[in-house]
Amino acid sequence: MTLYIDTEATDITNAAVVSVTDDTPVEELKQLVPGDSEPLTVQFTSNGAAPSWASSSSYVLTVALGFPTPAGIEDLASTSTFTLNGSTRTGSLALTGAQLINTLRLWLGNYPWRRTGIGMSLQVRIATPTGANITYAQLPVIVQAPVILITPAEESAQPTLDSTPTAGEQPSASGNLTVTPASQIHIETITPITGVAGTRAVIITAAGLQSGARVSVRFILPATDSIVFELRNLTVGGTLLETITSQADGFLPAALVNLWFDGTNFNRESLIQPASGQQT
Repeated sequence: MTLYIDTEATDITNAAVVSVTDDTPVEELKQLVPGDSEPLTVQFTSNGAAPSWASSSSYVLTVALGFPTPAGIEDLASTSTFTLNGSTRTGSLALTGAQLINTLRLWLGNYPWRRTGIGMSLQVRIATPTGANITYAQLPVIVQAPVILITPAEESAQPTLDSTPTAGEQPSASGNLTVTPASQIHIETITPITGVAGTRAVIITAAGLQSGARVSVRFILPATDSIVFELRNLTVGGTLLETITSQADGFLPAALVNLWFDGTNFNRESLIQPASGQQT
């Protein structure tokens, strides 16, 4: 992949241009395939010429492939190793890591209509000699599923957990609850068996989960006021991911919270409230 990056671009998602002397935006980047080691050639341009700093090794380039998440862009493959020749930097981006490959497997398994490719972001960033980081481009790129079987070298060191979707159900009269996902794609249903008002913590644990796991928690709510569920990350005192509160008029009979695991913590992906037809 050859990238010419316009450092004057106001839209960093459209900063890849035709050449150093032609700042016409490129319509689409080359698609990437996990399992490859993608050669990279990167040049920067400013008003039709290479900027003065482009030939200095004191300006360190990082190129990273990431997946947009509620917590930000997760770095699934990156490199800061480049050879500088004049103002041209050459290197390669290894698309062979378990985190990238497992994320692709999970998304293709969970969302089969995306098997023609998954949209990711390619970030191009310079670290200056003063310690400042400047992102000149964050480019949309399609990552295609490979046909040839790939096994990442570090996969054997990863926790092994079945990616077949699993489901669980537990009632809640009072007290805290713990959800322990049994696979990388898990849905848990919480069914209050009494209409007693109060607050319960629903703790989502991550034992054995790999980055990219999806956990959904479905709440079945009675027509009782102020039954409050606090969805907590990892522990009872963990980050509050979502609060679900029942209503006396029964307007909210159910709610579904979708979570995404980044390898360390759970992040709220969306809240679906069927009664109101809202998704946030």
